[in-house]
Amino acid sequence: DASKESDKLAVELDINDISLNVSDFISENGSLEDYITPDLNNKLQEFSSNHSLFPYNTLKYMKLGYIYDYISLLPYLENDFKSEGVDNYFINLASEDKKAIISLETYEDQLNLLIGYSNEFYIKELEEIIDNYDEVKEMSINLYESYLKGDVKELKKLIDEDTSGSETEEEKEYLKNVYDDRNIYMASRVEEFLANNDKVFMVVGSAHVIGNNGIIEILSDKYKISIVK
Repeated sequence: DASKESDKLAVELDINDISLNVSDFISENGSLEDYITPDLNNKLQEFSSNHSLFPYNTLKYMKLGYIYDYISLLPYLENDFKSEGVDNYFINLASEDKKAIISLETYEDQLNLLIGYSNEFYIKELEEIIDNYDEVKEMSINLYESYLKGDVKELKKLIDEDTSGSETEEEKEYLKNVYDDRNIYMASRVEEFLANNDKVFMVVGSAHVIGNNGIIEILSDKYKISIVK
């Protein structure tokens, strides 16, 4: 109902308005075998053969950031969580109603978050997710079930656990760029919409809304905010 009553839709990125460039995901460093440790290379080969990944002979020419992101999403695919995506659902509704769709970010913004860090950073992250994949898969179930129940307290706890514990300066920078900086920007856009009296229905990831330093936390000092269950 809130979506129907709005004049515009705001999403992180309107995926119908971008053109993917495959070359963005191809490594300039040649094959993985040339710049990752033999141990990680063996783990990745074994992991790709046991899961629904690209064949290793394809995967080894991809950028490490893309491989890491792909493996991060894999638990949701393997747990068979069927969804077109909440943002895509509302994008389709807005398109049907011929409403303006606002992309809060650009394809380049999100691409840089995906692949814009050092090989050393992604090597460490890949080793951690492969070594702890069963736990990651279990956490994805807990996140999904908490989301479906609307259990804000548990969901926030899981999100905060997942976005804490950084060790290196680059890990801290990554979390700041992926969460804190974007939360601040998204909150500023909410204030912009309110200042202009725009009736905007805004859809972003849960971690940006209720997580530590999320949009609700940032705006709660200025506005009365209700979580509708």
